[in-house]
Amino acid sequence: MVVLLAGALALAIVAAIRRRIPALLLRYLVLCEAAIGVQAVLGISLAVIGRRPHEGLHFVYGPAVLLGLPVTLRIVRRQPTAQAPLTMLLGTALVLGAALRALSTGAT
Repeated sequence: MVVLLAGALALAIVAAIRRRIPALLLRYLVLCEAAIGVQAVLGISLAVIGRRPHEGLHFVYGPAVLLGLPVTLRIVRRQPTAQAPLTMLLGTALVLGAALRALSTGAT
């Protein structure tokens, strides 16, 4: 999932440079969100059966990753077109950062 988010960040950088958000980036973010959703379901399942993450802080970063892209897309849709690519870049970078941090808090 981190690799997918790194790809999304690369596409968001290109979008910010070109000052427009291509449809490919939006479709790719849907793919990323689906992968995050699957990972969330698996993680919740592990927690339910007693395999908890190493740090409790994982329960903060996990939902941040899950909700980060939908919140970013919602904000982007309400912004002027000129600001949207930069907001997309920032939101994607924050989600990738939260995913990396969640990864470091989840190992047992």
